[in-house]
Amino acid sequence: MDAVTLLKREDAKLLKILRKLEDTTSSDPAERELLVNQARIQIRAGQQAEEDILLPELRFYGRPEAAERTAQDGREILDTLDELLTQPPHRSEYQFIIERLHGQVLQHLEWKEHEMLPWLGRIITPEEAETLGERLERTMFDLRRRMAREV
Repeated sequence: MDAVTLLKREDAKLLKILRKLEDTTSSDPAERELLVNQARIQIRAGQQAEEDILLPELRFYGRPEAAERTAQDGREILDTLDELLTQPPHRSEYQFIIERLHGQVLQHLEWKEHEMLPWLGRIITPEEAETLGERLERTMFDLRRRMAREV
């Protein structure tokens, strides 16, 4: 699968998890905890794969500002996720942190969808996109599997 298609697919998975999480209530802490763990794995695996594979490509092809934006957004999202993980799922603050996390992810994905991915699709060949997609997919799979065992 090419890199652009893969990244869009992974982003859609994350949004689906975050929408479900946002719809949960404090009366269902077990469901919240399950969804937060799914989001944590999806976010961390995606972020790590992007840092290890995609950001060096962006820098190589002359887009260091896109690499820095991706890294900065990722750090902010991970900070909010870490804050969420410190809160008990039944507390009212939990919902506000979920909403902030969802908003940060939406903002990053909108930029990615309108700026980074179209540029990436224009600058690399279809063969390079396939190779990059395979590397990203393999890395994310390995990271998710390792993180799931840690839960």
